[in-house]
Amino acid sequence: MWMPYAYVNLSGERFINETSDYTIFYEELIKQEDQVSYMIFDGNTYVEALDKAVEKGSAYKSDSLEDLAEQAGIDPEGLTATIENYNTMIENGEDTEFGKDLTGHAKVDTPDYYAVKVVPTILGTMSGLSTDLDTQVLDENGEAIAGLYAAGEVANGMFFNKVYPASGTSIQMSTTLGRVAGQNAAGFAK
Repeated sequence: MWMPYAYVNLSGERFINETSDYTIFYEELIKQEDQVSYMIFDGNTYVEALDKAVEKGSAYKSDSLEDLAEQAGIDPEGLTATIENYNTMIENGEDTEFGKDLTGHAKVDTPDYYAVKVVPTILGTMSGLSTDLDTQVLDENGEAIAGLYAAGEVANGMFFNKVYPASGTSIQMSTTLGRVAGQNAAGFAK
């Protein structure tokens, strides 16, 4: 079962299908005012964890949506209208705004309510040295530099920038090409 939450911007409006891939989510998040959004939870979710977040100052809590919005700097009327509409869509089983699959979702209607701030963050760097198929580092003219090999995070520029902008995708390349680079460097040193 999905947790009953909605992402809202400072106007209190949903701006994306909350089950979207995180790369799509962050593309939409940076378009929002001040690049800020909030996940809205109610008392039917992980209250212990949310209460700890409130204690640490990374979340807000209230027994009303209006007060929650005031605390977080969200437009109260916008948030109230959005959550009412969200609950209606859950009742009807259809997200008419973003096409989210609402199977198993519960309405956001049980106090206390929580708002957890979500802002863009750096997931990792996505560039690095260019290498050839033998893991030799290439100079600015695309020529191999004798004896200089690279693999892993320092050499993922071609893969990340041209194929898939996300974390974890260069682990296999790091393992495989790290071995290749080590063998080639050892061979060069002989």
